[in-house]
Order: sequence, then C-alpha cells, then structure tokens
Amino acid sequence: MQRKVKDFLQDYVKNGGTIFISTHILEIAKEICTNIGIIYRGKLVYTGHLDDTKLQGRSFEGFFLDLVSRGKGASNDILKDPLEEISAPA
Repeated sequence: MQRKVKDFLQDYVKNGGTIFISTHILEIAKEICTNIGIIYRGKLVYTGHLDDTKLQGRSFEGFFLDLVSRGKGASNDILKDPLEEISAPA
C-alpha cells in the first residue's frame, strides 16, 4: 500500500501537481520531495531544493542535525540565517 501511495504522489507531481507533506521521518521526505522546509522551534529555518549546493557533500540527515543542533538550548531566534555558518565539508 505504501508503494502505491508513493507512486501516486510522484505521478501527481510529474503531471504538475503540488503536494505539501509534513513528516518527522526524513527518509520519507527524501524519497518523495524535491523541495523542503525545516521548521525548528516553531520557525521556518530552511527552505530549499534537496539538490541545493549547501547540502552537497553531506547527507540530508547530517544537514538537518547540524542545522538544529546549533539551536539547542538557545533562544528561538538563534537561527536567523541558519545557512550562514553551515557549509559542506572540504
């Protein structure tokens, strides 16, 4: 059943549709989505394409963990520009 749902969603998007998915499971986001938004502590801290150059050289999971770990124990506004200090490994 899950495969049928994923196939349907991917076909829908290929035909020009837009789907908004909210999930805590990063693997689902990677499989289905082309563009992502990351909400942390109630604020949108990242939007972009999964092939964004800021993600290259690291996994989506690694990028996500780097992004949110910078804000642990800090005020909600710590991630005003979350990508400013995040770069792909050399």
